[in-house]
Amino acid sequence: MTKWIKMYFRYYQNWLYESYDYSDKKKISRNSSKLLRKKEMKFLWYMRLIDSLLISLSKNQKLFSSLLLPLSNSLNNILKKGLPVFEPFYSIILTLMNPISNKFSKKLLKFVEHANPLIFNV
Repeated sequence: MTKWIKMYFRYYQNWLYESYDYSDKKKISRNSSKLLRKKEMKFLWYMRLIDSLLISLSKNQKLFSSLLLPLSNSLNNILKKGLPVFEPFYSIILTLMNPISNKFSKKLLKFVEHANPLIFNV
């Protein structure tokens, strides 16, 4: 999963700078401020955390599948009946979270724009 995240960010960064393998356009400049390096280290730490969580979940895959697969059909029926009740709360949650998620998205895109391209190598 982290490979996909890094690949997406690398493609986005290449698109921003029009820096593709087949073109000799702009080269991505490497900014090396302390704050940016801390953000890059934090990003890499989160990627390692996601990897370790996925590995631990994959070890318990048989347990999850033996519990969730029998419940999946009944849960689908419950969700179909409960969706009209849940949907208004969900729309309220989305309305409240929209400013926060927009701020987070802008920070993430700014990070990808200025980050060292080597951290997105897979």
